[in-house]
Amino acid sequence: MTYEERVQAAVSLKTPDRVPVFSFPFSISHRVYGCSQGEWIQDGELAGKSAVQYQALIGDDIVLGGLDAMTEAHGFGQEIIFPKNATSYPNFDNPLIKNPDDYFKMERYDPAKKPRTRELIKQVDVIANEIGSRVPLWACLMGPLETLCNMRPAEEMFKDFLKFKEGVRHAMEIITDVEQDLIVSLVKAGASCIYNCVSLGSKTIMSEKLWLEIEGPVMARWADTVHECGAKLALHNCSKGPYVQAQLNVTSPDVYHISHLPTDCKDWREVKEKYGHKVCLQGYLDANRFGVFGSPQEIAEECRKQIRELGKGGGYILGPGCEYPSNASLLNAKLMVETAKRYGQYDDRGNLH
Repeated sequence: MTYEERVQAAVSLKTPDRVPVFSFPFSISHRVYGCSQGEWIQDGELAGKSAVQYQALIGDDIVLGGLDAMTEAHGFGQEIIFPKNATSYPNFDNPLIKNPDDYFKMERYDPAKKPRTRELIKQVDVIANEIGSRVPLWACLMGPLETLCNMRPAEEMFKDFLKFKEGVRHAMEIITDVEQDLIVSLVKAGASCIYNCVSLGSKTIMSEKLWLEIEGPVMARWADTVHECGAKLALHNCSKGPYVQAQLNVTSPDVYHISHLPTDCKDWREVKEKYGHKVCLQGYLDANRFGVFGSPQEIAEECRKQIRELGKGGGYILGPGCEYPSNASLLNAKLMVETAKRYGQYDDRGNLH
């Protein structure tokens, strides 16, 4: 099978020739291309060419367009700090939203004209021109709630929602408007699937009811835009106790990228039984534990275990539950692909060899 055929089969809940692999790399690809992490994060062309070379080296079945968690927030005017050799982060000594009145000051912007979102679109365009017709190209956004919490610390935002709901809701609507425009641009540039980060929707951060009240309404609109563009939708949730069923109900995603057990499952076999016929599951390797500190034998054993748990019958993509760290082993990333080739082969009945 080609990369495209293999991934399409998995996303369609069918069995490909083998389990697809996606190491979910962001800035680690700068190490392959030879630029600094700070240059990579701010230059779409460098980031795109790095992603292409990373895929060629590792053999991932998917190539990723995505810069960092600050991309959309920067467009609204949030001050971002860009270290030379580390990922960017918001300057919360100077948050964009300093008080509840500031929610109403947020203004919609054109993603094609702001530096960070413009570079993200460029990155996807570069990848598409290089290998987009050969390897599925997926792009990652932070989503409305994650973006808002990069402009107003989450603890303050939750307090605001209790007393100033209309302000928070106004901001969520404005962010969603911008991200809808960005989705359209990314799909036009060549992305065939769009990630939305919904990691705040988990029991360690907020109640299911609160997530449905804050982010649920705009996420339905967000998801509609992705599907109306003809792209697939992937939800990314790397927090503990994700509200999988609630998020499936709201957005009808094609892929659920998961790192920890959902609130309604006791083990990963139950996750497969409960959700494997509803959505393609992606994950759930601990990238820090195995990618950074794991030996080749340990990561191969863990990948084989996860293939057995989630791979039967298809509808599964092997890989880490969150970003493969920039300081992780490139050899361990490549080993994921090699392990899938060895232990993730399907027979004609969808059983693993």
